[in-house]
Amino acid sequence: MRNRWRSFMLTAVSAGLLAAVPAQASIVVGVQFVTAAPGSTGNALEVTLQNTGASPLAVGGFSFVISTSSTAISFTGANVSTLLPYIFAGDTLGGSINQIYTSPGQSMDGSDFALSSGGDSVAAGATVGIGNVLFNIAPGASSGALAVTLTAFPSTSLAGPASGGGLNIPIDTLNNGQITISGVSAAPEPASTLLLASALLALAGRRYASALPRR
Repeated sequence: MRNRWRSFMLTAVSAGLLAAVPAQASIVVGVQFVTAAPGSTGNALEVTLQNTGASPLAVGGFSFVISTSSTAISFTGANVSTLLPYIFAGDTLGGSINQIYTSPGQSMDGSDFALSSGGDSVAAGATVGIGNVLFNIAPGASSGALAVTLTAFPSTSLAGPASGGGLNIPIDTLNNGQITISGVSAAPEPASTLLLASALLALAGRRYASALPRR
């Protein structure tokens, strides 16, 4: 009887411990799909973090590396001015966008850390921004869709809050993005167009005058 009671208690305690462990969230880091014209500058795409799990996720830091094989694309910087709510809004370690590290060219590194030791929470089912990446398209670039690839762990990774030792948070899925080059080179500014039109009219007037019979 005593052994049977002991077995029951062990089973109950084990069940209680298992119930106390929160369900593992499914974490997705992805890159936006955007379109840009040849010769355009200051274009932007976002890198996002999605918590598709059933419980909140506490994050203390992140890093990501994106790259493209096309020399028509040049990454020029990144900031925390994401369209989606930024994960550490008002709580970055340096208190400014300087916590995003950028490397211009065909690849770019980004990282940031929470100021508070408890990190910041990403609600269940929520998607937040972890970087607003800027890029240019070379003039005369051919139209087409070009992949923007996330480099896997440890280049792209998440860390738990500092108060918990900053342990690695496994990322379940990496979703690569895409830049579609479409249309013609960026149109000249109105002032430039007006200047060109004036020059053509002046040239036409000069030719007309020279064609008139002289008295």
